[in-house]
Amino acid sequence: MIRFYPSVLPGEPLIIDEPRGQSVREWVDARVPEVARERVTVKVDGQLIDKGEWAATTLHHWHDVEIRPQPGGAETLIAAAIAAVVAVAATFLLKPSIPSQSNKSGGKGSSLLEASATGNKVKTGDVIPELAGRHRRFPDYLTAPRRRFVEPKVQALDLLLCVGKGEYEIDPDEIRIGNTRIGALSSAVGYQIFGPGETVTGHSAHQNWYNTPEVGPSVGANGIRLPSNRDADKSWPGQLTFSGDEITSSGELPNGWLAGAVIDIAIPQSVTISDPGAGADIIEGDFDYLMLSPGNALEIDGLDDGSYRVLDYTPGTPGQLTLEVFVINQGWLPASGLPEGSRTITITRNGYDYEVVETVTDGLKMTARGTTGWPGFPTLTTSNASVTISSDELVGYWTLPFTACPEGEVTNTLEWDIFAPQGLCEIGESSGNIYRLYRDIEIRYRPVGGTTWTTLGQSVTGRTRDQIGWTFRLTLPYAMRPEVQVRRVKAESNDIQIVDRLEWYGLRARFDNAPSRYEGVTVIALTVTGSDAIASQTENQVSVVATRKLPVRENGTWTAPQPTRDIAPWFAHVARSVGYTDAEIDLDELDRLDAIWKARGDQFNFIEADDSTAKESLNRCLIAGMAELTIAAGKLSPARDEPQAVVEHSYSAQNVVSDISFGITMPRPDDHDGVDVEFINETTWEEDEVQCRLPGDQGFKTEKLRLDGVTSRTQAYQIGMRRRRELKYRRKEFTFSTELDALNSRYMRRNALITDVPGQGQSMLLEGCEDMGGGDYRLFVTEPLDWPAGGAHVVAWRRADGTMAGPFPAAQGSAEDEVIMQGVTAAEDIPVIYPSMEPPHVYFGPESSWSHDVLITEIDPNGFESVDVKAVGYDPRVYLDDDSVPV
Repeated sequence: MIRFYPSVLPGEPLIIDEPRGQSVREWVDARVPEVARERVTVKVDGQLIDKGEWAATTLHHWHDVEIRPQPGGAETLIAAAIAAVVAVAATFLLKPSIPSQSNKSGGKGSSLLEASATGNKVKTGDVIPELAGRHRRFPDYLTAPRRRFVEPKVQALDLLLCVGKGEYEIDPDEIRIGNTRIGALSSAVGYQIFGPGETVTGHSAHQNWYNTPEVGPSVGANGIRLPSNRDADKSWPGQLTFSGDEITSSGELPNGWLAGAVIDIAIPQSVTISDPGAGADIIEGDFDYLMLSPGNALEIDGLDDGSYRVLDYTPGTPGQLTLEVFVINQGWLPASGLPEGSRTITITRNGYDYEVVETVTDGLKMTARGTTGWPGFPTLTTSNASVTISSDELVGYWTLPFTACPEGEVTNTLEWDIFAPQGLCEIGESSGNIYRLYRDIEIRYRPVGGTTWTTLGQSVTGRTRDQIGWTFRLTLPYAMRPEVQVRRVKAESNDIQIVDRLEWYGLRARFDNAPSRYEGVTVIALTVTGSDAIASQTENQVSVVATRKLPVRENGTWTAPQPTRDIAPWFAHVARSVGYTDAEIDLDELDRLDAIWKARGDQFNFIEADDSTAKESLNRCLIAGMAELTIAAGKLSPARDEPQAVVEHSYSAQNVVSDISFGITMPRPDDHDGVDVEFINETTWEEDEVQCRLPGDQGFKTEKLRLDGVTSRTQAYQIGMRRRRELKYRRKEFTFSTELDALNSRYMRRNALITDVPGQGQSMLLEGCEDMGGGDYRLFVTEPLDWPAGGAHVVAWRRADGTMAGPFPAAQGSAEDEVIMQGVTAAEDIPVIYPSMEPPHVYFGPESSWSHDVLITEIDPNGFESVDVKAVGYDPRVYLDDDSVPV
């Protein structure tokens, strides 16, 4: 089945057809007018068919075909597909929004907040902001900031930021960090601006570095303090379970016992001692974990005091151990005469200790230092074991392992930073002189899931009590997802003359997928050098004041892109960006309003940073020029509410099909007595407010009006005063219906309503016209004319296209159905009666009350037979503050 829809919006199809073996091209050519074919998309069974394949794609009865017009010309397509009269009706389906803008202040708040928000941010997946006019912007991060030490006392910070979609002019004096112009920072800040699509690889900030979030500032420190056994708990009390390479406990782990800690362990064991009859006594027990060999010196608790060493050991279950004991004047002799039977002893091997490999659930994983093939501990649980941290050697611990890049990523280049927050030096005890100090650091890495670490060493040195740091680069043998640990080789000193606290300050992984250019956006790259140039809290406060470059209209043509703050170029840009062509934009009206806006100084300065629709964006910029969006004759057309000297169309009993209803809103105590306008001030780039008051306003109940894109206090004041005067003087409302006549009128254009109320105006048909010379014409009409005494009278008439000629001064004729129309100078103002057309309508009445001046606010077609119209009274007082300035 083929379904042809009027738009991309949900709804019923206009045409339902059965495929008959024709191609897509044949069906479209037969059913869709030529002017609309370029905007049609075709899906067959959900698959989009490229226009180049239309001729080769045959449609059969089993196919599900969906054909829709795309935005940018839907109105034209609907008109062609249905009927021309519906096209005219469709020109009013796009309802403007200015009359109710004050009632939507809540919905506008987020835009102001976005425009005044501060701080550079990561906006993954968000809409790329786009600037209109001139505005301050805190560009978004394109890559993660990269901080590194280029010298021990000098840091550099690389930033790559997206200014926005499109091309911009950026004044160097308007690039700031915090509130400070970068020019005031001298050589501490270097920057480079790249236009859309320009290569960025010449700046170091283009590199894509991932900063490991776990490595960095912590509570009370700038980085992760490199631990050592100096500050650790000395022992592990309580009931411990030994099994294999693990020691576990139901209690808390000792504080500071981390990977790399050296531990002394003495385990009480139940043994059996026997006398073989000759030689050394045999001690049976599980001593495999001690990895004994002849000559090993032992300390034994539970036997007679003495110095023992291994005579022989036979592993097994149980193992068999024989000892030698040192006897004065005799030397080492086989140990015999030991108490026989079962007893508990504790054996420790001198110089044999253990190292923490890693923490595990409720315990530690251990290894015997300096050995290979260690079998692990015997399985037992005891409260009498001695497990203490070694006091023989002050060493640094390995930090916890941290993964250098996120899951799914690999790297072959790492950078890591060491920081000395108090400096690095030795202070002479008596002289107070500062001496150089060296410290060794180790880093090790392995692939995630691997078991073998690769360890590398680095040395740092300093002779200062100032904060210093170092950045090291590590090239991995192949691309991997590494986990990394760092430690200091020697423990932090307790000596008050030694200043050697070290912290792991940063870990970064470089990805080789950094783009070489960014299409369609302007990019700024900065390198901030010098630790004392700016405060760290302002480093994400980089802002620019950028002016958008767009084509502008000059002498009816578009120029090359140039910096502009004007409303018209942005309006055209938005329309073009969603597919409209110049032929579908009312450029004549846009040019007319462009001249008005420029003369007034009206501008639009805004950051489009959300997913607004094209209609919302177009209306937003037009509001800044006291206009709004309409569609006229199938074209996007701006309609400005403005003083109008000429009445365009007229309506009376001769062409309305209902009574002209009239209403007026009388002043009430709860009426607003002022308007407060919120806007972004272009001087401070903060939210500001201007009060708009008429004489007598107390400001007790004010209407809040938020203006997006208005940054001038004067412009905000003028729009606010316009709104205030609307509230006070635009109180009359009219409704009426016509056949199709009202489709000629335009939104917010001045029209005349003649109501035939006695003492006001009269309407009638013209029966004849006589040239009396001198610009005077005698009109013969179908109704007697009422000439009340006193006051001047006027006469006007309606042309065939619905526009009105006049009013002209009126003089009384020789009969009651005659009137003299005076002062006619233009041929088009002379009425002509055509036999094949309806006679012209004639309007007559007192000069002060012959008609109601109105502005058309809504035209709503009712099918093909009638049109409902709404209007408000036209009052010149509404516009009296259009050029005022705030006090």
